[in-house]
Amino acid sequence: MIIYKIKRERRLVMKHRLVLTSMVLGAMVCSTSAVVGAANVAPQVSDTAKHDAVQSNWMDRTDIAVGVQTGGQSKLDKGHFLTDDQNSIYNKQSDYGNLTKAYIETLQPISHYDENSKSVLFVQGRIGRGGEKIVSKEMRGYFINEPIILRNGQLSSYTIKNTDEKSSETLGIIGTVGIGYRRLSRNEHAYVGVNAFVDRAFTGNYNRISGGVEYVNGLNEVYANVYKGLGNTGVVRGFGGNPYPKRLYPNGYPSTFPYNTIPSENYNTYKGGRALGGYEIGFARSFKNARWARAYVNGYRWKGHGFGHSQEYNYGRPGHWSVPWFSVRNTNHYKGIKIGAELQLTPHISLDIGYNNANNMSKGMYGTVKYTLGTSRFAFWGGKHSDDTITTARSKMLNKVRRQDMIVESFDDIEYFYLAPIDHL
Repeated sequence: MIIYKIKRERRLVMKHRLVLTSMVLGAMVCSTSAVVGAANVAPQVSDTAKHDAVQSNWMDRTDIAVGVQTGGQSKLDKGHFLTDDQNSIYNKQSDYGNLTKAYIETLQPISHYDENSKSVLFVQGRIGRGGEKIVSKEMRGYFINEPIILRNGQLSSYTIKNTDEKSSETLGIIGTVGIGYRRLSRNEHAYVGVNAFVDRAFTGNYNRISGGVEYVNGLNEVYANVYKGLGNTGVVRGFGGNPYPKRLYPNGYPSTFPYNTIPSENYNTYKGGRALGGYEIGFARSFKNARWARAYVNGYRWKGHGFGHSQEYNYGRPGHWSVPWFSVRNTNHYKGIKIGAELQLTPHISLDIGYNNANNMSKGMYGTVKYTLGTSRFAFWGGKHSDDTITTARSKMLNKVRRQDMIVESFDDIEYFYLAPIDHL
C-alpha cells in the first residue's frame, strides 16, 4: 500500500513537471516566434521609412529666389583739410543703395546616395542677378575761382575742392558652380564636408574662387568659407591735362575756368576694380520639434583695394604751389555680421530674413523668398515638424552650401597738381 502511494505521488510530480516544462517551452517558442517575427518585420519598416526619409528628386533641390538687401541711410560730411591756408574743402558722401537679387539655384548628387550611403559627392550651381558693387569716386586738389572766408577771417580768392563719393549697386548677372563632398560619422549623428566654388560676374568680367568646410553635429552647424578674387588689382594710372570734372558741374561747364594758364592744370587718374577676397564664419542651429526653422549668425570680412589720401602742401619755388599726389594708399576693409533665420513656411515656400550690420557697404534688414520646384519634407504648414526616422545630420546631407554673394570694389579717382603762378587768381 505504501509502495503504491509512493509510486502515485511520483507519477503526479512527473506529470506536473511535464506540464510545467511544456508551458515553459511553449512560452519560449511563442516568445521566439514573436521576436523572430518582429525581427523580420521591424527592419523592413525601418528600411522603408529611412528610404522615404532620404528620397528626393532634382526638383526638391532646386529653388527660385528673389530678395533684397536694404542700403542704409545716406550720409554727407563737410569739412576742411588741415592746411596752412585752410581753404581746402573736403566733402565726404556715402549713399549705399538697396540691393536686389533674383536667381535659380540647385544641388544635385553626382554619386549614388540612399539611406545606406555614408557619403555623397554633389555639384551645386546658381545663375541670376545679385552681388554688390561698391563704387568709389575720389578727387583731390581741384582749384575753383570761388572766394572763401578762411578760419582766421581773411578772404581767399579761390577754393580747393576735395571729394569722396561712395555708393553701392547690384553687381549684375553672376554664374556660380561648385563641387562638394560630405561624409557621415559611424553613428550618423554628425558629418564633415568640404567644397570648392567658382564665381563669375558677367557684367564687368569679375572672377572669384572659394573653398569651404562644414561640420554638422546633431542640431548644430558650423561652416567657414575663404574667398579670393582672381586677376590683378586692376589699378590703372593715367595722366593728362585740361580736365574739368563733370561731378562738379552737373549743370554744364562755366564760361570761365579757374586758371588762365590752362596747360599747367594737369592730373593723374586711378581707375580699376576687382572682386574682393575675404572670409566668413557661421553658426546655425535647427530645432528638434520645429525642423522647419533654422537660426544662424554669420561674421565676414573683405579686404578692399581702394585709395586713402593724405592731403598736404609742399612749397615749390617762390610764387608757386606744389600740390602732392596721392601720398597714402590704404586698404579699405569691409566687415559685418548677419543675424537671421530660415523659415520653411510651406512645402514650396521658404523665407530667409535677418539684419546685416556692415561698414562701408549696404546694410540693414534683408529678406529672400524662395520657391522650391519640388517639395520640402519639413514645413510649418503642410509638412512635418519633427522626424526621428533618420538622424538630423543625415537629413541635411543634401542641403545647399551657404556662401556670401560676390563683392566687387570699383574706383575712379583723380588728382590735380599745379606748378603754375597763382597771382592771376
